Amino acid sequence: MINEGRYIVELIRAVLEERKAEVDNIQVNYEKLLKLAELHYVTGICYRAIKDGSGVPEDILLKMRKSYDMTCAKEAIQEIEVNMILEKLESSGIKHMPLKGFILKNIYPRPDMRLSADVDILIDEEKTNEVEKIMVSLGYTPMSKGVHHDVYHKKPVMNVEMHKKLMSDLVEIYDYFKDAWEKAVKKEGKQYEYMQSLEDFYIYQMGHLYKHYSKGGSGIRSVLDTYIYLKRYEDILDRGYLDKEFEKMGILDFVSTYEQLSFNWFEEGRVDDELSLYILSSGVFGTRYHSVLSSTIKKASGEESIKKLKFKYLVNRIFLITT
Repeated sequence: MINEGRYIVELIRAVLEERKAEVDNIQVNYEKLLKLAELHYVTGICYRAIKDGSGVPEDILLKMRKSYDMTCAKEAIQEIEVNMILEKLESSGIKHMPLKGFILKNIYPRPDMRLSADVDILIDEEKTNEVEKIMVSLGYTPMSKGVHHDVYHKKPVMNVEMHKKLMSDLVEIYDYFKDAWEKAVKKEGKQYEYMQSLEDFYIYQMGHLYKHYSKGGSGIRSVLDTYIYLKRYEDILDRGYLDKEFEKMGILDFVSTYEQLSFNWFEEGRVDDELSLYILSSGVFGTRYHSVLSSTIKKASGEESIKKLKFKYLVNRIFLITT
């Protein structure tokens, strides 16, 4: 699906740069294009670039329009619901901090360009029972309880994960994030709502990405998130602090590779390398196939780069499949 992947990246670039997408020379299967966009949760942003384009089958446009409308509606519902939850936590005197996508969407050109399947909020672990009562009072149904987070659902589209910890203790970088409130700062005008610094938000973003990547791959949106964040804040981020912390976690090479990839894609439109192929063939949170690959990489010698190991694995897989 490399042509479809290149097409999607160009559509996203066109939206970000507010120009017409240059896709006439890219031959694609539109059914595969739609499937790939849906798999990576970027159908809405792609539709914004493709809606006036010629040559796109009408049925594909209709499906993408439907997905775009649903994205806009879901984002609006999430915004209203999450603000209700945050206000209730604040008035109840419970420490809390919105995480990940709910914050990231506000640095995109439009918040509906970055829809989250779930909303993540860090809470004071000692207040878990009180939080459950609040969520039930707001119409949510407890779906599961865990050491790391509790999950709540409210029809039609709300899924909320109340995190007791920033990272599961099953993840190798857990120790770095175990003191969740240590670096958090109060949000201006609030008594119980906290936020992360620009640097610590990015560190958590990349740590969370590393978790998904090492377990089973990642998707187009993770590369886009990285690019959007760096483009917005690269001039003010403390790079020395970031590199030191990523080195401490043991993921500096991973982060550097991902950052370079994000600029290759969205600055230059280059998606033909083996790492791009790896990402474009997984979904938002990866696949079982990529989980096997990630395990192979982690067990391999540190003398070879992650990129080379992925390339070797892909070549081997292609050889086995074609023979």
